[in-house]
Amino acid sequence: MTTPKTKTQTSSKQLTKKQAKNRNITSGRRLAFRITDNERAALTKLVLLLQKKVPERNITASRVLRATARMEGAAAIRVLVKALRERW
Repeated sequence: MTTPKTKTQTSSKQLTKKQAKNRNITSGRRLAFRITDNERAALTKLVLLLQKKVPERNITASRVLRATARMEGAAAIRVLVKALRERW
């Protein structure tokens, strides 16, 4: 027979407040993002290239897009502007 848990007892799966605060989770909101088959292929190619450069991390298309959104340096902005002017 098991006894019900009291407030002081916690499950091993529950996170402490500090652990919960440090978790990196997304908001759960979806972003409408249209991408052509050619663009998806280019993104996949970029992901594979980056995965070779950073083998210790799992590189995904989502991570690449997030990293691109956070690019702030002047050199990175110049590269993005050049790509936008040349291709779109």
